[in-house]
Amino acid sequence: MVQPLGASKLSDTTARTVPKRHAMQQHLQTRNLTVNGRRTSVRLEPVFWKGLHEIADRREITIHELATEILNKKPRSSSLTSAVRAYIVGFYRAMCLEPSIINRFLKESSGATFHDTSHS
Repeated sequence: MVQPLGASKLSDTTARTVPKRHAMQQHLQTRNLTVNGRRTSVRLEPVFWKGLHEIADRREITIHELATEILNKKPRSSSLTSAVRAYIVGFYRAMCLEPSIINRFLKESSGATFHDTSHS
């Protein structure tokens, strides 16, 4: 295949990966959350929305209350979306390392505790 003047393999590779990136973005779901009494939109992948709901359910709070806790504890330089993702990953990492670690994680990140409903 003859390349146009100035074209390179890198640009061909980049051109092929752009549609894939765009396809991944299509999987993001935008939903409204009420955070600190204000409505805001958050874009997350479905797995993160599911994780947010699971954590809120286990803690016996709404996703809005959980998002408010996350917002109030996040670094100023971080977006709410990024902070939500980091919180969810941190929560499940703590669960994988040792379930008893989850209460320490929760106290450090939001001041709350975990209600284990799995044995009820």
